[in-house]
Parts: sequence; C-alpha cells; structure tokens
Amino acid sequence: MDRHNSLLILTLGFILWGDCEAQDREVPSDSLDANGAQISPFLYVWARDEDQSHGGTDFLATINADPASAGYGEILATTPIHRMGTGAHHAEPVAPTEGPLLASGFSIDRTYMFDLTSPNAPKLIGELDTIPGLSYTHDYRRLPDGKILLTMQRGDGSQEGDPGGLALLESDGTLLLTASAADPAFPGAIIRPYSLDVAAKRDRVLTTGRSMFYAEERAADVI
Repeated sequence: MDRHNSLLILTLGFILWGDCEAQDREVPSDSLDANGAQISPFLYVWARDEDQSHGGTDFLATINADPASAGYGEILATTPIHRMGTGAHHAEPVAPTEGPLLASGFSIDRTYMFDLTSPNAPKLIGELDTIPGLSYTHDYRRLPDGKILLTMQRGDGSQEGDPGGLALLESDGTLLLTASAADPAFPGAIIRPYSLDVAAKRDRVLTTGRSMFYAEERAADVI
C-alpha cells in the first residue's frame, strides 16, 4: 500500500501504550485526493508517557484518519519503544513510501526507526546509528529520491561554539555524508540548525537556526 499521508507530530499529555499489534477495529482503506493520488488513511502520532510511571514507555500511535470510516479517530495500535523520558519531539512530517519512519527522542540524542510495511501496525526496528561529528537530531526531510536530510543541533564538542550541521542518509538510514554549520566568517558562533525546507529542483536546502538548549545558551539567529 502506498503511503502519502501527512504526519501530525505531537507530544501528547496522556498515557497510552501497549502491544503494537492492530486492535480489533475497522481498518480504513486508501482514498484519492483531488488530483487522483492515493491518500493513506492513517495518522501517526509520536508521543511520550506523561506521568513517567513505572513500566511506562514513549510510543508511536496509529490513528484512523479516514473521515468516511465508522472508526474515524479511533486508535488502531500503539508501538512502544520500551523507554520513557526520550523527549519525543519531531518525526518525519510525511510517512515514507520506502524505508523506516524516523522519530527523534531529542532529550537522549536518539532517533527511533519504525517499519510501516503494515501501515496499521507499525513495528519498532531499532535506533539510527550515531552520526560522526554531530549530535542531537532535530528535524527530518525526505528528498524526491528517498534520501533523508537531518538537521543536527550540536557537533561533537571539538570546535568552539560546538556548531551543528546537516546529515544525509539513504532511505534505510545509512549515513552518506555530513556538513558542519560552522561559518569561518563567525568563528566560535553557536549555530544550531533547527528546521529545514528543501528546494529539490534548485538543489538547495534552507535551514533556520534556534537552540533547543535555550535555557543554557544564546544561539546565533541565522538562516
């Protein structure tokens, strides 16, 4: 099944976790948009365990997002990662048509990977390998060829200001290359790549700069 649904990425204030198998509820089917393209009826929500109680876990929820379905709005499945306190933050804004869905556990500098082969019952397949020279992945964008661009908030501590950068991955999460955000015109500047937008036809990417560590530092206001 092709997956073209947008992801609403939320950090939800409720406790919901359990087996990732789909529940015994109606499973919606694909519909078509105004241009005849398939629209997946699933909404994925990357969320954290709010009360951090014993045995809790952060999780990916799968929700029926087909307004024509009798089960519209129902939670079809939850996929636990068997860890809480990850600071569940950004995930890919659009579900990939190939390769795993990536989601950031920003507080612990981890990216989780979910297999969407069965879109109504995602499975956790592991964590992304550490990116050499960079840390704290913040945002993700898929390119038309399936590769993935990541903004990384920090480096490895080897440069003054510890600037972050970008990383490019294959669709399966294999690292291809990295680029530092360090600017020789501003040595020592605290540069924290935050979000990004891709102009694929022009072979350009635009990033914004804002620190997730705002309580402890003042980052350069750069694009």
